[in-house]
Amino acid sequence: MDPATVRARCRAYQAALPGAEIAYAGRAFQCREMAALVAGEACRSTCARPGSSPPPWPPAGRLDGSCCTATPNRTASCARRSPRASGAWCSTRSTRSTGWARRPPAAKTCCVTPGVDGHTHRAVTTGVDDQKFGFPLGRAAEAVERVRRQPRLELVGLHCHIGSQITDVGVYEDAVRRLAAFMTEIALRHGTCLRQLNIGGGHAVQATGGLV
Repeated sequence: MDPATVRARCRAYQAALPGAEIAYAGRAFQCREMAALVAGEACRSTCARPGSSPPPWPPAGRLDGSCCTATPNRTASCARRSPRASGAWCSTRSTRSTGWARRPPAAKTCCVTPGVDGHTHRAVTTGVDDQKFGFPLGRAAEAVERVRRQPRLELVGLHCHIGSQITDVGVYEDAVRRLAAFMTEIALRHGTCLRQLNIGGGHAVQATGGLV
């Protein structure tokens, strides 16, 4: 891990996406030094499970929790370390216990599979409908309705992850168009303007000089 390269990448993303919050995927590689390095560049870190973001924890508001299984409640132990942290969910069976684990109401983003093929290896393609990493667009409206009925949850946005080792930026653009259309549908149906759209990560590693 080269600190200069990490800092340069953080700054490049911030320059390319002004106004967006940039997050480092902690499950890729995390240690105390890495957490401090990312926080020093004013970027967030993601926490997939207890222990994936070691002490010292990122400052308040710099930690995101991802809950993408039927039993994500333990992620609340990560989220409590950062009072303003947000979390993602893709199982309505677990939203009630997850929400009650925190006070005040937990800010949540709904994991959606937008039906976009990342054109990567089949094992790391996660944006198509037959995956476990979110609600298909055809069922996401029902999931949104269910979470809106949970008094201890606040729906703040949508989240997707279309795959890993992705080299074509166009697939992200396709995912954004589809999710933005769904956000518009939610606004028209419920009068709720979602303020977050998380398009995940998955950019390919630059293993050769010709790969960007």
